[in-house]
Amino acid sequence: MGFEIINIANDGKTLILRSDDAAGRNELAVMYQTEDGWSDPEYVGNYRFQLFRDHRGDYVYPDTVDYYTSDDGRVIAIQQTKQFSIDYGRLTSDAYVFIKNAEGKWIQHQVNQNGAEVMRNMLLCGDGTKLLWSPLQINPTGVPHYSEMK
Repeated sequence: MGFEIINIANDGKTLILRSDDAAGRNELAVMYQTEDGWSDPEYVGNYRFQLFRDHRGDYVYPDTVDYYTSDDGRVIAIQQTKQFSIDYGRLTSDAYVFIKNAEGKWIQHQVNQNGAEVMRNMLLCGDGTKLLWSPLQINPTGVPHYSEMK
């Protein structure tokens, strides 16, 4: 099984990874810098990246997965393609946040609820306590949505 490095926390001690194996796990994982090098990969909950089939029926990874990480790597937000077109790329997206609690367990939250699709360019503050995102549907106030990360 291999891993692709997809992000690094600002502390430089936490790598964010995506597994890439023939069994199709395609999961989110992290590795931490230790005194002896790097830890073994730790899977972030049971989240699996969604795969799509191309016109030949082969699985493809959409290149439209965006990653946001708190400075210390304890909060990871991703914007995952929900609907994908080979011709047009990302059509709609969902947003997920993973928070590592005090017991060391990763808790997953879906940010957009009630059918709201997420537009590009979410923002996660450095300490991981706030996420700013905009819904795809028309927002009459023009104000982006704001989510407290707890």
